[in-house]
Amino acid sequence: MDEAEGQLAQMSEEWNAVLASSADDQAVLTDWEQSIDSMRREAAALRDQGRWRGGHRTLMHALGIQHREVYLTAGLAWLLDPDGWHGLDSKVLSGLFVQLGLPHAIDYPVRVAVEETRSRGETRADLVVRMPGTTLLIEAKVYADEQPGQCDRLADAWATEKPTFVFLTLDGRSPHTAITSATLWHRMAWPQVAAIISDAARASDCAPGVRDLLATIEIFGK
Repeated sequence: MDEAEGQLAQMSEEWNAVLASSADDQAVLTDWEQSIDSMRREAAALRDQGRWRGGHRTLMHALGIQHREVYLTAGLAWLLDPDGWHGLDSKVLSGLFVQLGLPHAIDYPVRVAVEETRSRGETRADLVVRMPGTTLLIEAKVYADEQPGQCDRLADAWATEKPTFVFLTLDGRSPHTAITSATLWHRMAWPQVAAIISDAARASDCAPGVRDLLATIEIFGK
């Protein structure tokens, strides 16, 4: 809406310049002045209805962290904890399991960890979810590229747990650092995650932060 207001102001300035030019121009462009007045009335009506919006669409955008993998992954980790204050229970976790072909029945306890390290801190997993009999490891990307040998190193470092490995990106691409571990990685796109969250939110009375995170993912996933 900020852009629309700027365009309206520019049109108004141009109109005033035309009015100062000649009588013929004033006669020809009378309809333009009426259109500007109509636009002003429409903008005022939208404000009265609370439908005129400007600036950042989500809190994460306002804070400048909408593309930060660490924060987005932490938000996803929050939603994957069935006992979290988000109000979605296990719906996001079970929805993700279904998407990956894993058992959707949740067995407690469920433990969710972010920034977990192995190999003396040289290899870090963005997100790890554990419940009895199941381990899920997610490597999340937004715009950053992979580190040298990253996915193969992750697969080696967590091999003893035999986890389900997920490579999460904007478009669901394959990891190019998965050479020896190529067959182990499941590809997933952020819009797929957004769809899972959206389905869970429709069926629950969720916390406001859920909808802000969802809106953030939906925006950059387009």
